[in-house]
Amino acid sequence: YLNVPSNQKGDKSILRFFKKIQTEKCFLAFTEYYETIYPRRELNREEFDELFSPILNNTNTCFFKLKKDGEKVDIYEAFVAMTVFSVGDFDLKLLGLFRSFDVDNGGSIDRTELLNFLHAAINGLCKLLDLPSPNPNNVMEYSYSVFKTIDGDNSGEIEFTEFKEWIKNSAELQDFLLKYTGVQTFEAAQRRFTEQIDIYHDIFDSISVEFMGEKYVQMTEVRRIFTKALYFIDKKILERLFLIMDYNNKGAINETEFMTIMKPWASFSATDINNDNQLDIHELKTLIWLMDGEEPDDRRVHKDLKLIDEDGSGTIDRMEWIQYLASPSGEGTAYFDFNLKQLFDKNDKDHDGSVSFEEFLNIIMETFEHEIMLKSEEGKAIAIESVKALAQEIFKTLDQDGQERLDWCEFKGYSQ
Repeated sequence: YLNVPSNQKGDKSILRFFKKIQTEKCFLAFTEYYETIYPRRELNREEFDELFSPILNNTNTCFFKLKKDGEKVDIYEAFVAMTVFSVGDFDLKLLGLFRSFDVDNGGSIDRTELLNFLHAAINGLCKLLDLPSPNPNNVMEYSYSVFKTIDGDNSGEIEFTEFKEWIKNSAELQDFLLKYTGVQTFEAAQRRFTEQIDIYHDIFDSISVEFMGEKYVQMTEVRRIFTKALYFIDKKILERLFLIMDYNNKGAINETEFMTIMKPWASFSATDINNDNQLDIHELKTLIWLMDGEEPDDRRVHKDLKLIDEDGSGTIDRMEWIQYLASPSGEGTAYFDFNLKQLFDKNDKDHDGSVSFEEFLNIIMETFEHEIMLKSEEGKAIAIESVKALAQEIFKTLDQDGQERLDWCEFKGYSQ
């Protein structure tokens, strides 16, 4: 995972085009098919154009990519392929796909319906990606094996929860989606993140030396290994990384400091699925999820994008991510103060990416708790009022936008 991932295959222009389609619009097209053409699966050129022209500016390329012998397209192959590449929540995609193959609307799919799904999914994706379609007999054998795996209760039917669990927990399937379609679930990102963290632990152990009971690595060794292994990362970004690692100019870093920095680095790498050093808003959601261990809501994701995206590009790059997390040292450099970040996250009770004055006051009160406890009862009351006044003064100074809440960028000024 230190190397550049394989490029997507096939016609990249059409894949980029599909990635602009909203998932809900794919569902609307399929609903229209179900109401007007079903149960016939094959569409001629005119029918395909009528169904998909509202969401495809040019249906020609897609039709000729997906068509079979006889100048017709299988609606299920088209629907699965478009849905997989579309822009939308992955769970929503799975639910839509599941329901489309649950032809009797029974809330579950049987072995035949699963076989139909796998045939359509594999053939549709292979056509769009210019990959050879597998032998139908192999698909049938695969579907029987998969059905047995998914049907954990041996009911002969697969419910949506079983279907979703299989999709999300199949490493083989997740790797295929990531490599060829650029689609990544949180589960896949988490697996990649864990693997990268293990790699950085191994790197540290391989070059560390022990000093007074604690392990350290020399920055010269870190530079040597990272410059070689991360050759595809912009040199300016690597230099920024090295500067933060060695912000105190000691020339060495211990394991806690090293892994504290490599955790956000690995989270960005695990989320940046095409290694273009840019994360869109959907990838940012996964990034925040990896760091916080809790799925953020859309409001939080949009707010963080606005905070991190310094150049207003609508995406964030690795430099912006590092700069966002780094805290000012007061000496013109920056460092990763994750104690401060954890303090912020702990007091962000509603997980909206900001803290109120009351939440900030709790932090200040905890800071002075020991000093307050040492005073007399009368002295405690005076000290508490003094701390409240101090908290109000600091809060007002930090609240640069006057919203009466501190986001992380404002809050980290507290470290100064």
